[in-house]
Amino acid sequence: MSILKSKYRNSIIIFISFFLIRLIFSIVIGFLNNYQLEPDSIDLIRFSDKAISGNFNFDYGRFIASPGFPIFAAFHKMVFGRFWNYMLVFSQIILSSLSGIYLYGIANLIFNDRKVAIISTIIYGLFPLTFWYVNTFCQETLFQSLFIISIYHLIATCKGQNLKSLFLSSLFFSFAYLTKSHILIFSLFVPLILYFNLKSLKTVICYSIIFASICLCFSLPYGLYNKRKSDIYVLSSNGAGFQFYLGNTNAGYVSLVDVPLKSSNDYRKIKDITTTAGFFNGNQNKFDSILKLPQSTKQSLFFKEGCKWLRQNPQKAIKMKIYDIGLFLMPGVSFRHYEFKQWILALILSFPIYLLAYIGIIISLKRNVNKHFYMLSIFLSMLLFSTVFYVQNRFRTITIEPFFIIYASYSINLFFLKYVKKIKLLININFFSSIF
Repeated sequence: MSILKSKYRNSIIIFISFFLIRLIFSIVIGFLNNYQLEPDSIDLIRFSDKAISGNFNFDYGRFIASPGFPIFAAFHKMVFGRFWNYMLVFSQIILSSLSGIYLYGIANLIFNDRKVAIISTIIYGLFPLTFWYVNTFCQETLFQSLFIISIYHLIATCKGQNLKSLFLSSLFFSFAYLTKSHILIFSLFVPLILYFNLKSLKTVICYSIIFASICLCFSLPYGLYNKRKSDIYVLSSNGAGFQFYLGNTNAGYVSLVDVPLKSSNDYRKIKDITTTAGFFNGNQNKFDSILKLPQSTKQSLFFKEGCKWLRQNPQKAIKMKIYDIGLFLMPGVSFRHYEFKQWILALILSFPIYLLAYIGIIISLKRNVNKHFYMLSIFLSMLLFSTVFYVQNRFRTITIEPFFIIYASYSINLFFLKYVKKIKLLININFFSSIF
């Protein structure tokens, strides 16, 4: 009973602490400053208005958007009326606060060490990039919270072969991929995670089928709707072709490798690469004409254009992929796309966490690759997304950095706290030696 009380007490402390930090942050940057940090916010709220009237055609033009956030926002509009924007911010703060409780749980499940869990929670609670979008009307906060909860239950499944945990993991993963579809790559690793942690191959197969079936079932409403409306079945978003086009044409090369001077007109065009990609690829009219095509055909054309460029520009392609990997591994943001003050601040904040996380991950995998294979899977999923498609560190931040924080905390506990103990012990020994 005392253990149970302690668990609830810890959860309440974490929730209240996280809530206050995120609330203060939202007030400081402007509680109703909901559209400045993410350009897609305006469209996502426009889609929520359509959803209220029963229209779920969330077509950006370049691709069909994932339905999670527009429906989430529509719910707030229907329930809270003219106060919907206030309540939507509060809901995102609440979800972000709940994710802190689950991150604490993940650290405990993986390392079975309360100190690692506490350090992880403190860093996650205070690290600005984990709550940067908490009052912005975009997918990031919702996705991050859902994904963390899903991973908690997946690890719990591996620990206890619990069907309830498996169901909850697949349920929250479904909500996560319906919010941001890039995480669907991670689903390919789920059977391997189960294989490395469950003893029975029969159980692994059974659990994998259950996980996949639940996720596919949740895709049916939106998928069938778009099949009827646009003649294309969409799991969540169908933007893979467009993302591949951005990351495997001259537009991607110029935006990552051969970046124009910040004072130039070309640089200003790069800031809006989703609409100016055709300019950098030599034919804006052709790009615009593809955008006007039906969704059932445009994504395959984008994919073909990307493959064509790769065949014609092998040296550029290799160089760009090296940059993709480098930018993915590098903490913070790209110095070529941000002002110096923003770049150096993000680097100072992120560098220690990334360095310690990489050390912690390597040590953990060496000690027990099975237990930590979930972390390797998240890392490889995001690496594949960043190199095969288009490197976007905003996606990396919301997906992988909470777990980097856990392994950075493990490194802190492993090295620094042990050294502190040794120093204290040495001081005590010297002190008593001087007395006697």
